[in-house]
Amino acid sequence: QDSKVKATVHSLVTGFVGGVMATMCNAPFDVAKSRIQAQNSKNIMEYTSTIQALMKIGRTEELAALYKGFQPKALRMGIGGAVAVTAFEAVHEIANSL
Repeated sequence: QDSKVKATVHSLVTGFVGGVMATMCNAPFDVAKSRIQAQNSKNIMEYTSTIQALMKIGRTEELAALYKGFQPKALRMGIGGAVAVTAFEAVHEIANSL
């Protein structure tokens, strides 16, 4: 019983950390995508590509601008990762016992 609880906690923590790490890697690209999409509604072409948008945001604003909205995204993806890994482990265990 105790090892089952430890395995579940391990799955939850692993999934949460994985979700947060993925968000850390993805956040700048998400900001660039949002900026490119927002400019299309204004008919102003400030950004021409993802890489150009990343470089311009990094140069003209501080690097922290590339992580706007990080906390809620990291929390959402962390919880999602925790649930996904834990569910996968549970289904995997059930399938192996059949």
